[in-house]
Amino acid sequence: MVQDTAEAIFARGFNCAQAVLGAFAEDLGMDFQAAMRVASSLGGGIAHTGEACGAAIGMCMAYGLAAGYCTDPDMDTKSAHNARVKAMMEAFRAKFGHMDCDDLRVVGNRSVCVPYVRFAAEEAERAIRENAPGKN
Repeated sequence: MVQDTAEAIFARGFNCAQAVLGAFAEDLGMDFQAAMRVASSLGGGIAHTGEACGAAIGMCMAYGLAAGYCTDPDMDTKSAHNARVKAMMEAFRAKFGHMDCDDLRVVGNRSVCVPYVRFAAEEAERAIRENAPGKN
């Protein structure tokens, strides 16, 4: 299960964004090391500023890797993509009550982030399965 993979990556010391994106990377055609590099600045609420949760950001990045647009970015395509990502973010907020890292975790205690990592991976997997057929 992708949640188990994400949790295992997180347990190795990678940040929450790396854990979620990394759980999908190779299956979606991205080199694992590249995924770790691109998400390396996003832990702790973006470079430990306490802003947007890295797990939620990793969720969006994984979905974008699977179903994002890269040609002809017309307004309908952008709107449809953004609506799907917004729904994922709203599901995260509904589950945990917040989107900002400082509101979600106890500073200095990574263990509280495990449910966020697992949920973000599960939600990304669901969105990919529903909206990016053939890509999961």
